Parts: sequence; C-alpha cells; structure tokens
Amino acid sequence: MRKYIWLLALVLFLSGCASAREFRHGNKVPPKLNPNSSAYILLPADAMYYTKTCAGSGNAIAQVISSAFSKRLMRVEVSNGVEDLSVGLNKAKSSNFTYLISSKINRWEDRATEWNGLLDLIKMELTIYDVQTDAILDSVDIEGNGTWFTFGGYHPEDIVKKQIDEYSESLFGPERVGVSR
Repeated sequence: MRKYIWLLALVLFLSGCASAREFRHGNKVPPKLNPNSSAYILLPADAMYYTKTCAGSGNAIAQVISSAFSKRLMRVEVSNGVEDLSVGLNKAKSSNFTYLISSKINRWEDRATEWNGLLDLIKMELTIYDVQTDAILDSVDIEGNGTWFTFGGYHPEDIVKKQIDEYSESLFGPERVGVSR
C-alpha cells in the first residue's frame, strides 16, 4: 500500500511540473527565410489583465522574439517604443531590414502559482512581413500555461520561449547557415 501512495505522489508531482504549449502556423508549410538577412521587431503594447496594465510584458515578449531570431539572422533590432505597423514598415524599409516581426499579446496572466495554485497563462500572435512588399509571409498563434511547481520566478514569457525558438527554427532550419559572428 505504501508503494502505491508513493507512486501516486510521484505521478501527481510530475504532472504538476508539466506545462501545455501550442503554436499553430497560419500557413500549412512555413516559408523558408534567408539567414543572411535582417529583421526589425515591433515592440508590442503591454498586455492588459482586466483593467490593469501588465507593465513590461511587451518588452519581455520582444526580447524573447529577438533572442530566438538573433540566433538565425545577421541583424535583429527591436523598436524603441510601440509603433503602428505602417510606421514600423517605413522604418524597416528606410533601415534596409528584410523582415518585420510584429506580435500582439492577447492574454497575459502572471500569477503567484506557488501560493494560489492558479497557472500562468499566455496567448499571443506573431506575424512576419516582407518589408519590400508589405506582404505577410507567415503568422502563428502561440499559447500556453505554466506549471504548478514554479518555486517563483516563472512568468508568461518563460512559457513561450521554447515555442518561439522552435518556430524560428522552423523558418530557417536548425543550423545557422550563413550567419557568422
């Protein structure tokens, strides 16, 4: 009997450490992007949780996107502030960027999971534009929830880091072909 109690406790612990993550491409087959190119990342507006602004959430997501795409592109730059798409495209064109990456945070719930048992949640959209044609090359919906066992310091941007990195890899492949640093 004691063995079964320990087994049940282990299963519950391991399931509490799991988190659900998902991303869906707008296109069935993602395009292959040129690693010898560059991207301008628009800083998304901070998320709202009911009437409260989640300060710094836009910057956190922009940094996650920048980190993932910096591994695969020659040059990546994040806008200094929240910009309209048309303004961002004009800046990207004038600075000779190849791609513009825009994101929108639809849901951001950064909770004290270790105290209340409620999981962190995030839902966001990411769209990649060809700067020269203003055409959408690909878009993806990303969502996920955290784990029960966080021990503090776990936030919604941590949930999507792996997904955004995997998404970036799907656009270029696992190798950094052409990127020299």
